[in-house]
Amino acid sequence: MYYRFMDWLNKYVNGWKNKDLEKLAELFEKSVEYHEEPFDGDIGDLELATVKSSLKSEMAFMNNLSYTDTELVAIDGVTHVARIRYSYNFNNDKSKTEAEDIIIFRLSSSGLCSFFYRVPFLKQWK
Repeated sequence: MYYRFMDWLNKYVNGWKNKDLEKLAELFEKSVEYHEEPFDGDIGDLELATVKSSLKSEMAFMNNLSYTDTELVAIDGVTHVARIRYSYNFNNDKSKTEAEDIIIFRLSSSGLCSFFYRVPFLKQWK
């Protein structure tokens, strides 16, 4: 289970690094319970097109995206928790934003994500 999780997580990070929306979309079930941020309006089962739209809008303002650390925090059966640290420039701003996300997700028997919950933390502005 650990290696399947790490493979999924590495593909997720690489999709973001390369701003490859199609590669990211391939990681999710066609219908997925998807939560981009706590208390967001898109709570519940979403079609893949809605997930892609959410990812695309987030990618639009992130420039010079750089991942500094990705680690497994916990596994409970098919539920996985990871911490991802990264930095980016907001739009064309020279200021660097450092962020850390906690993501909780479940993989289906096909290895695709059927549940995704992201909690973002902005660390600091430089």
